Amino acid sequence: MGGEVSNTPQQPITNSGSQPLVMPNEMQLRFSFNEIDSNQSKLIPVEKAFSSEHMPKLTKKQQNKTEQMLGLEKQIDFASFMFLNYFLINSNVKDQIRICFVLQDKKCSGYVNQSQLQTILSNLGYEIPTEAVHQLCEKCVGANTKMGLEIVQNIVAEIDKQCQ
Repeated sequence: MGGEVSNTPQQPITNSGSQPLVMPNEMQLRFSFNEIDSNQSKLIPVEKAFSSEHMPKLTKKQQNKTEQMLGLEKQIDFASFMFLNYFLINSNVKDQIRICFVLQDKKCSGYVNQSQLQTILSNLGYEIPTEAVHQLCEKCVGANTKMGLEIVQNIVAEIDKQCQ
């Protein structure tokens, strides 16, 4: 897999030095880190990923939120972890939802179901009743359908409207 989270044909995002990553307006799901060595790019236990060595910038609150989103029992690709780390610090909620649900799918196929979406929204601090999420999903795709990025974006946009 080599640090790529999606096989979407988009430009990779790279970190070419100590400068923070500059993200395009539309979040790119395919990315790589050219300075991660071959040992680091292997899967690492999440507990190790949360050590200060890998997580110097995250506050305790951000660290807890990351743990909630990923689940400590999972192993994740180091590049994926660093990408999520970056997003927790630098992104808005929509982008966090988008990267989280991609990372949640071990096959990285870019689909999420209703219960996964509910969990992600909850972990990101959205207090939305299950029934409301169910209605939004039905409105966008019908019941029990896997949702791709575009549909999740539509749902999040609806939620944003209702939360204003």
